[in-house]
Amino acid sequence: MSPPYKLRFPFRPTSKISGLDEPQTLATEPIVACLSKSEPYFILTVDGFGSEDQARDFLATAWGSVMWASVKTGVGLQAETGLSRVVYTDDPIQAGINLAGSFGLASGEPVHGLADGNMPVVLPSEKTIKLLTLGDASLVVTTPARNMIPHMEKALRSPRTAELFNNERFRIALELWANYHREFSLASKFLTLVMALEVLTEPKPKHSVAQELLDRMSEMLDERIAAFNKDREEYHELESLRREILFRRDQSIRSRVREMVIAELASVPEERRHNLARRAVRAYDLRGSLVHEGRLSVADLSEGHESAREVIQELFTNGLAYRG
Repeated sequence: MSPPYKLRFPFRPTSKISGLDEPQTLATEPIVACLSKSEPYFILTVDGFGSEDQARDFLATAWGSVMWASVKTGVGLQAETGLSRVVYTDDPIQAGINLAGSFGLASGEPVHGLADGNMPVVLPSEKTIKLLTLGDASLVVTTPARNMIPHMEKALRSPRTAELFNNERFRIALELWANYHREFSLASKFLTLVMALEVLTEPKPKHSVAQELLDRMSEMLDERIAAFNKDREEYHELESLRREILFRRDQSIRSRVREMVIAELASVPEERRHNLARRAVRAYDLRGSLVHEGRLSVADLSEGHESAREVIQELFTNGLAYRG
């Protein structure tokens, strides 16, 4: 008798993926996994769980494998990270008849439950569960499904893949990567990539010499603020300045981006690592020009976009929380 539960994990491409006319069993032994298509979704099904909790706990690895395939193939793949639940029927035979009538089918097989087909869900392997799905995907560029499969297989076999999901900064950055593929203008694509770079950086305090100077400035401000009532304009201006000083205790995002790229890409040859760091800083500077001035030349925008995309893919694949 086969184990009673399986995880059904749907995900949507932001561009067309060709092939996969028939379900394909993935090389993920001892995990039993299959990839199939149900427009507008692809469905990753992982079977063989002894309990509902075991199947639920595998959600992070399933999500991580899809995001890993997205990064490696350069294709936008979107997936929900919450679990739907099965609503079981009291009378499977009557439920099947009712559903057949609602959808104009000739006859209906017994239906043990209903679930949202747009979301991940844990299903009992020996029962018939009907999945209700809505919506269409936006299809523009075609990518062969076979390009994704080796990366998905590798990620499903790795016990570290769940780190993609459990590292909050990394997860947000990957979600921004997915959103990047939905943006239409080059400017919005560029800004989304730089936001992903910013999210990946960790706040770090400035050197102690700078901290000491900021301490003295903060003391001076405290004395000046105390001389004004809270309803005075002077009070609010000085209070705003004090908040700026608190913010300045951390390194600038620009320097954090540079240091992150150098530190996290330790496995990359030194010359390329420093080149990527320069390109990351350049992309961040161009982002500032676009946000504050409202425009960039076509050449600068194209340069910034290509730099940000190359750096973020390198960080996803060779650095940070997951090194495949």
